[in-house]
Amino acid sequence: MNKTIQFLKKYEWLFIAIILVFGFLFFLLSSIYGSGWKFAAAYSYSLFGLFTFWAFLSKNELLKKVLVFGIVAGFVELISDWWLVSYQEVLVYFPDEPIIVSSPLYMPFSWAVIFLQVGYLAWFINKQYKFSTSVIAATLLGAAFVPFFEHWAKDANWWFYQDCSMLGSVPYFIILSEAAICSLLPFFFLKLEKSNYFFVIFYGVLMGLWIWITAMISFYIFA
Repeated sequence: MNKTIQFLKKYEWLFIAIILVFGFLFFLLSSIYGSGWKFAAAYSYSLFGLFTFWAFLSKNELLKKVLVFGIVAGFVELISDWWLVSYQEVLVYFPDEPIIVSSPLYMPFSWAVIFLQVGYLAWFINKQYKFSTSVIAATLLGAAFVPFFEHWAKDANWWFYQDCSMLGSVPYFIILSEAAICSLLPFFFLKLEKSNYFFVIFYGVLMGLWIWITAMISFYIFA
């Protein structure tokens, strides 16, 4: 058992990358078959649970901190969603699902999973190369990979955007915002490594607010 855990820890980055690719395929298939919100919720809760289980099983303190950071940021991000849904009225979630503020109940967990996957891979790159390389990698993942999820969400009957400039079904401001959000993940990961849980929560709040700030700035750039 211990040898198995040590082996998985050695290739942890690969495990997370494979899960990221799995998510890519899951979103694509959900889009093709119009899976509905229950599949999005199951995906978010399952992956958050899987990563939590692995963090405790492997005694990986960084992953534990990232999960706390991510879930705190995810709940603070509800401000950004409220701003887009209720104030600007450009983001629309499909009805008949559990809602917290203006967002699906699973949304904070979804953000936590994204932060762990993109951030961890950027952190791994930083360990192998330069910090600037990890920032570029995280930014590109945010700008290119995450918007695919946004695009497929419409046909999956999860959410969609309206009344704004878009590339396909993804607003230009979302692409810019996602890139800006992910660009800070390498910085936060370095901070999380050396922080106690008080600062982990503090950084999570900052990240959640950063999501809102980037959404507003990006929105008005393309307004």
